[in-house]
Amino acid sequence: MQFAKCIDLPVLNSYLHWAYDLSDGKVEMAYRRTKSTSSQWSAWGINPNGPKMVGTQALVAVVNPDGVAQAFTTSIDRMSPSLKQMPLSFPVSGLSATFENKEITIFAVFENPTKLVIH
Repeated sequence: MQFAKCIDLPVLNSYLHWAYDLSDGKVEMAYRRTKSTSSQWSAWGINPNGPKMVGTQALVAVVNPDGVAQAFTTSIDRMSPSLKQMPLSFPVSGLSATFENKEITIFAVFENPTKLVIH
């Protein structure tokens, strides 16, 4: 996949890649975190209700004991979230994750919710 846009997030050792299709309102994205280990998790989220952590709809990747990344969705409902798998307030498809060369990458396609705020 070729992504039209990329934001370098150096403080997080991360990159956000995306392409937005105006015709159907879908965003195809990849969130890549470098300098990761198999004992870490990684997440990227948006809050359709404004620029705050609580209410964020998140895509999370964890690496299982076999070194395979698994992706799931969760809602951040408090400042110390449980990170349990739960559906988001908007549709997500193509959710997957990889862990290669000390990088965790989360892939997904979603419909652009209103008031998109990137965390």
